[in-house]
Amino acid sequence: MKTLRIILFAVVLCIVFSAGAFLYHIFYALPTDTLLPAQIRVEQGDSLATVTHKLRDQKVISNGFLFSIWARLSQTTNIA
Repeated sequence: MKTLRIILFAVVLCIVFSAGAFLYHIFYALPTDTLLPAQIRVEQGDSLATVTHKLRDQKVISNGFLFSIWARLSQTTNIA
C-alpha cells in the first residue's frame, strides 16, 4: 500500500510539473529580439499541421507542438 501511494504521488507530481512547464512556455516565453513582418499564405483545406509548419518555417512561432495544442484548446480556428 505504501508503494502505491509513492507511485501515485510521483505521477501527480509529474502531471503538475508538466502542466506548469506547459503554461510557463505559453505565457512567459520570451519573444524574439527583432520583430519582422511575415507573410503566410493559408490555402483553403490546409490542415493545422500544414499551417503550423508554415508558421514555424517563417519563425512566427517557436514551438509547433504547443501552438497546435493551444489552437485546438482555444477553438479559434476552423482548421481541421
